[in-house]
Amino acid sequence: MGFLKVSKGSEPPKAQVAQEVFDYIYEQFPSPAGSDVERFLEIGHFESLAIATCLNLEDLSLYVLAFAVDESAKRIYKISEKHFVAWMAGLLSKLSRNAAPPTRENAYAPLFAAAHGAIVDLNKTIRSNEEKRSKFYQFLYNWCLKGNDASDRVDSAKELWSYFFSASPVSFMAEEGCHKFTAYMCFPRIHQWLDFITILNEKATESKSRRAAVEHSGISFDTWTQLLLFAQLDNYDTYDDEDSWPVAMDDFVEYVHELEESKKNVVVANAPVFRAYPLRELH
Repeated sequence: MGFLKVSKGSEPPKAQVAQEVFDYIYEQFPSPAGSDVERFLEIGHFESLAIATCLNLEDLSLYVLAFAVDESAKRIYKISEKHFVAWMAGLLSKLSRNAAPPTRENAYAPLFAAAHGAIVDLNKTIRSNEEKRSKFYQFLYNWCLKGNDASDRVDSAKELWSYFFSASPVSFMAEEGCHKFTAYMCFPRIHQWLDFITILNEKATESKSRRAAVEHSGISFDTWTQLLLFAQLDNYDTYDDEDSWPVAMDDFVEYVHELEESKKNVVVANAPVFRAYPLRELH
């Protein structure tokens, strides 16, 4: 009865289709490179990639995609051809047998839809699994900030923190949380932290040493890593600067205390003054 089986001999190999998908995105933004140099999807490609996968450049969804492709990626804002093709080939093997074959004619829509689904599933895991969430947070540093000498490095870090942390408790319905690519963890003082980092950066720009500027701007590896734990502190009443916190945390706690003291002084200064006047005798 073998003649009843549908032959798939005419279908291109998964690796070939996955390579075509990479080329499809890569060709939409010219990136000069020699034939012997590994190619990457870079910032110029991200808009096309986001559109194809129905992701957003205004949240962390594309970062989750990069994390899915290669958790250990360390090239700043680069997705390697090798890892992207391997990831796409893996998604191809999971496509439903009833799905239309992804081709250039349909803009590889079935495969990009599968990629979107994989990102949503991974996002759900990041939200529910503390270890995965910590890995993703560390990935953000390695993929965006480590070795980054760009003038907007601090702004990039602040943007990532503003996406990752929430000033209010994180509470989403299960389905909503899967599709939400911001607010992974509560840090009640995130806005004060971002203001503080801005102040540090302004002071750091006066330094002649690039390394010192990185340390003093509050974006060192140690500060980035420890902020996950620091964000969980309920208050700073028992904070001890003799503990092994980065200097930036010590300075931030002092900054917060100064703000609170300043607010108290304002309240006292604006408090109404009641004077005692002698009562006149009634005649």
